[in-house]
Amino acid sequence: MEKKTIQVDDEVITKISKAGIPAGTFGVVTEIENEDIWVDVYIPAESDIPEDTIRYLAEELQIQ
Repeated sequence: MEKKTIQVDDEVITKISKAGIPAGTFGVVTEIENEDIWVDVYIPAESDIPEDTIRYLAEELQIQ
């Protein structure tokens, strides 16, 4: 099975804790710049406004 490449607007779950955001947090990819993937993270997941925008690497995210 071919692994899907993360793209802008993908819904993801974080695999690691970073910048005070716990692992398992829901997010939406907003920008991809080389190896850096910028994610709006939502706490709680149903929130309308993102808690923060955090930079991750592809291996630190799981596509929802």
